[in-house]
Amino acid sequence: EPLDDYVNTQGASLFSFTKKQLGAASIAECAAK
Repeated sequence: EPLDDYVNTQGASLFSFTKKQLGAASIAECAAK
């Protein structure tokens, strides 16, 4: 299903973006301490 492919791609990009945001936040936290 093309729609499934689209949803999977969007979900994967959103997931990786969120992981990057979380990683940046934890790095900033460590640097602040």
